[in-house]
Amino acid sequence: MAGLGSISAGDAEERFAFAAGDPASAGEKMTVAVDATELPLHGLLYARICLPVSLLGAPDAPHGLLYPLWIPGTHAPSGPIENLGGLSMRDDRGAPVAWERDARNAVRFLPHLSADAQRMSIDITYIANQPTINSQGVDIESSSQHAIINWNCALLYPEAVPVAEISCSVSVRLPLGWDAATALRESDRSADVRRYSPMSLAEVIDRPLLAGASLQHLVLRPASDGPEVVLHVASSHPGEALGDQAMIAGLRNLPAEAEALFGGSWFPRYDMLLRLGDSAIGLEHGCSSLCGAPLSLLNAGHADEVWSRELMPHEFTHSWVGKNRRPIGMLCRDWQQEPVFDGLWVYEGLTELLGRVLAVRCGLLSPEAWRTVIAEDVEGLSGMPGRHWRSIRDTCRSNWMLRGGSRHHAELRRGQDFYLEGALFWLAVDRRIRAYSAGKRSLDDFCRTAFGPHGDRRAGFSEEQIINALVVQASDDWRTMVGRWIDGLGDLDSDAILGGSGWRIDHVPIDPRNDQQVEGIAPAQLNGAAGMVLRDGFVSAVVSDGPASRAGLAAGDWIISANDQPLTKDRLAVIRALADAVPPHPARLLVYRQTGDPQQFSVELPLAEVMRRTILARVDAQEDGFAALLAAHAVHPHPPAPPALPPTVPHDPPP
Repeated sequence: MAGLGSISAGDAEERFAFAAGDPASAGEKMTVAVDATELPLHGLLYARICLPVSLLGAPDAPHGLLYPLWIPGTHAPSGPIENLGGLSMRDDRGAPVAWERDARNAVRFLPHLSADAQRMSIDITYIANQPTINSQGVDIESSSQHAIINWNCALLYPEAVPVAEISCSVSVRLPLGWDAATALRESDRSADVRRYSPMSLAEVIDRPLLAGASLQHLVLRPASDGPEVVLHVASSHPGEALGDQAMIAGLRNLPAEAEALFGGSWFPRYDMLLRLGDSAIGLEHGCSSLCGAPLSLLNAGHADEVWSRELMPHEFTHSWVGKNRRPIGMLCRDWQQEPVFDGLWVYEGLTELLGRVLAVRCGLLSPEAWRTVIAEDVEGLSGMPGRHWRSIRDTCRSNWMLRGGSRHHAELRRGQDFYLEGALFWLAVDRRIRAYSAGKRSLDDFCRTAFGPHGDRRAGFSEEQIINALVVQASDDWRTMVGRWIDGLGDLDSDAILGGSGWRIDHVPIDPRNDQQVEGIAPAQLNGAAGMVLRDGFVSAVVSDGPASRAGLAAGDWIISANDQPLTKDRLAVIRALADAVPPHPARLLVYRQTGDPQQFSVELPLAEVMRRTILARVDAQEDGFAALLAAHAVHPHPPAPPALPPTVPHDPPP
């Protein structure tokens, strides 16, 4: 065998012997064979792509092969081509095919084929576990216990044919004893090989694979009750499994609640893929989703942690909003055509609201936690100076450049606010529809007609169609509302969200022992209380004559510890210390200052009053305007839960 990562001819033939008998390899179909056996130990994946030369176009035209660039769901040119670790090509006689990269297009490759070549094979080595900020969720990751395979990472495809018209079959060789889950439909299996039925290449790339030494298969809804929904769970840590029964019960309620909202399902079966591990991911697909979260956030101790509770409902909602129906500018021929992202305030903004609402309706999240995050979003966006120069439309068009946040002055730059402010827009829409119809209609009715299987069935939607669908629910000037919220600048219209809702913004002390409350302190709140802008211990700005300035802090300082707790052990130590920093108990901060003579020194920082967090408080004598939105819409008799399929365990682990 050749060395690590090598794809010499002899090595490659042995490696892909499991795919040699694929009947599609001799026809007009494209085949992709993946060897994942080295992912657990070395983090390397090998792929062989076979295709008829006829798919490359006319013989007298350049035979272009493309690497996927604009990966669906990321809204970014996120194809991680920099992680290729090997590339070779051969014709149907086994002769090497020379190739070159297009001088003007780094994701386009030109093979130099002989005139009589009928088929060709492409062997790729891919280096896992080094995603970019934009390729997280559509990359390949692995550990000794699990692997996530996104087919776009190890794929070249012909540019001459639209991807929806290329038939492709996939096979994968797993590490010995491992199991796998995917929305691809399995046609055959042996001890370590899975073969999947042919689909269009566009469908294949929309169905990632989760593999692991031990997989949980939790039936959320059996096929006898409607389209089957199954949750598949793997972990990057040995022995971990999803065991919180409240979380599992809420997820079992999710399919019924989503169908009550949209009036039915688009999919015949849905596979939720969940990786337990240290990092977070979330990626939508038409009939599956790929999520990742630490197990600790999915247990009872974090029942009000909004992100972890709405993660899977959010991606599930995308089956209706964003996948089966999406902004018309995002319907593309292939993964080279740059989409038009103007509609992300619908695609992601509506989904952000509905994911949270469904999390409450199915019992994953408490109404109080939902109201608190609404309060935090309203206050955070209201005090954001970036709203006065950058519109939501502009955050849509520059979305992938804003992913990852800004280390300094994020409030000036803005982030991907089409998520949170988009959600607030749609919350205001629900309030408006209910008011105009005297409570007879709501955002649910709009969702059924605009995104449900019994409503508008066109694949793409325009902004005009969205406005017309809103007019059906309430004869109002929605075009002006869209123009003001999505294209306008200035202050947030918080009254459209909270006015007459029976709720108002209030501030209450935080509990420094409650990680969720401490995490929820926004930079603007810290600046208002302590007079400094702080991120990861770095003081980037200090308000003149504010508490931090009077204590002796200056811009450019680094806080090393707070109340003797190093920030290396607790990144929230400063917030915890300031939560109790009222006389006679100031926060004790150890500070490093890089000057001509670098120094460490201690300061004591008292606050005029205790730090507070933002909540929604009830307004006397007003009805709860959010109660109907958050109430369960499906019947949940809570029968005995269907049994989980047993986790798979290696029968004969390799030495």
